[in-house]
Amino acid sequence: MGFWFKLKSSYGLETNLLVLAGTIFVLVTGYFSWSLLLPLYLRQLGASDFWVGISYTLITLAFTIGQVFGGLLSDKLGRKPLIVIPTFCFLPLYFLASLVKNWVFLLGCLVLADIASAFQEPSFTSLIAESVPKEKRGIAFGVWGSSFSLSLVIGPFLGSLLLRSIGIPKLILATGLLAIPCGIVRLKFLKETGIKSKEKTWNWFKLSLNPNLIWFLGAAIVLMTIFSLTIWGPFIALYAKDTIKLTGEKINLLFTCGGISAIFFSILGGKVVERFRGKKVFLLGVLLHPLSFLPWLYTHGFTAGVPFFLLAYLFSQGSFVAYRTILSNLTSETNRSSVVGLFGTVTGAISATAPWWAMEMRLRWGGQAPFWAAIALGLCGLLFALRVDEG
Repeated sequence: MGFWFKLKSSYGLETNLLVLAGTIFVLVTGYFSWSLLLPLYLRQLGASDFWVGISYTLITLAFTIGQVFGGLLSDKLGRKPLIVIPTFCFLPLYFLASLVKNWVFLLGCLVLADIASAFQEPSFTSLIAESVPKEKRGIAFGVWGSSFSLSLVIGPFLGSLLLRSIGIPKLILATGLLAIPCGIVRLKFLKETGIKSKEKTWNWFKLSLNPNLIWFLGAAIVLMTIFSLTIWGPFIALYAKDTIKLTGEKINLLFTCGGISAIFFSILGGKVVERFRGKKVFLLGVLLHPLSFLPWLYTHGFTAGVPFFLLAYLFSQGSFVAYRTILSNLTSETNRSSVVGLFGTVTGAISATAPWWAMEMRLRWGGQAPFWAAIALGLCGLLFALRVDEG
């Protein structure tokens, strides 16, 4: 009992954090078993590379559209309803996605699922931030991030084992089925933390009066655009398939290796953020994450690429934990979800264009072009982040 109490005290393992981390792990493991191969599956269903890029733009936009509304509703109605209700929407959407044989209809189902996820996102950040003391937020987001990282290891690994036997459609269906027990657990065990705002709307004009939020918004836009070109976009899978000649199973395993280093940072990274502050971790991540892919572009085969994926995911996880920690510290309990939702919508709407214009670059200048663009953006991210006063 004493050991468990010390563990909870050290890492901020409150009930809300444990419930979210556990259910996120289950759902995202199912999602990552097939989603990293989505560009290849869209191709299989008849989409050209141009439309694969457009599809990723639409999927990214979908994940942003609902965030501003989800944030406003979260500050009005509380965090829990905006987490629980969308969870139960995943089953019918992924069920339909598993049945369709046309890439346009598949895209429609995935877009709706991402809109449901978007409504949840501001409440995730707020619920975790409000469930632990301010000084433990970096650690809490590190623990939460470890559930994503572990999913990124196990999900692609399971996908590589099951891909040949059951295929992507059944993996999509399994993701939908997992949403039911996760929704029940969230409904029963999550505890509300938010103070319901009595204001009719949050005053967006206040954002323009806060230079820290403006500079950090610029840094966040850059970070999310970089992710759209690397780990969230179609370009890694396409480059690995077309240039390095890896199979779908090998590509999934490459992502699995990256997830291992993300787990490492998630476990220790909260302590790193707590000690060195989120700003320093963010600065390192936004620059070194895209730079880590540069040597990979010139490798041959699966094994040679593993070290660079380990580095890239280490820095991506660091920057992401730092991003959530800084944003939580720059907001208050009454407006946190609204601001998080606004950030998600603005950063997502801008970064959603990246798969489109980067695909144009890829078709014109080759498969390496999106990665060079990500490196250039990393330099821009430094300029914005250096102006932020974390407080």
